[in-house]
Amino acid sequence: MITSTSLVYSQNLSTITKKKRLSKFERSKLTIENPLSEIIIGLLLGDGHIQKRSLTGNSRFIYGQSSLRIQHFNYFNHVLELIKPYLSKEFKLKTRSFVDKRTNNSYSYSSVNFATLSLPCFNYYKNLFYNSDGLKIVPSNIQNLFSPRGLASWIKVDGSIQNKGLHLNTYGRFSGQPRYFKFKLFLRNFVWRKYLEMFNT
Repeated sequence: MITSTSLVYSQNLSTITKKKRLSKFERSKLTIENPLSEIIIGLLLGDGHIQKRSLTGNSRFIYGQSSLRIQHFNYFNHVLELIKPYLSKEFKLKTRSFVDKRTNNSYSYSSVNFATLSLPCFNYYKNLFYNSDGLKIVPSNIQNLFSPRGLASWIKVDGSIQNKGLHLNTYGRFSGQPRYFKFKLFLRNFVWRKYLEMFNT
């Protein structure tokens, strides 16, 4: 497993800088297929987000991860590898350091993040997960979009084991939204159904 930020940077940059700049036509032809699409769906339920910097522009996908836990950092590397075709040739892995105020000490942690190119293929996710006011929402057709791989991605960034059960912390991300309660019921049924399928195969 690669755990060094500098090593990730040097390996990825050496590959990406060999690519020429994408033309407008090439950008319009880029699509996102599974498994990456399923992963993005899961990450958008968590810490991932879509940014559209102008009303007429295209959207970009932004994802960051703290290295407080090594498994989070390793999963970030996995996503970064899949997202390479959608990064700028000038891409540089962004890192920052911060102090965890919850622990009341001066121990410094690090985090990493990336932002893709602004591309038409990311507009799809912008329209799914954000309303006209720019607020992140649960998509109305989430039942059709959700998959085991998407759930795994969400667990990787927001999941934990509490009281011998799986806990997904949304940090109030969707609380109070009309669809959220319905989505929670769907999620419980989804996880239970997949659990039963695992033992019946």
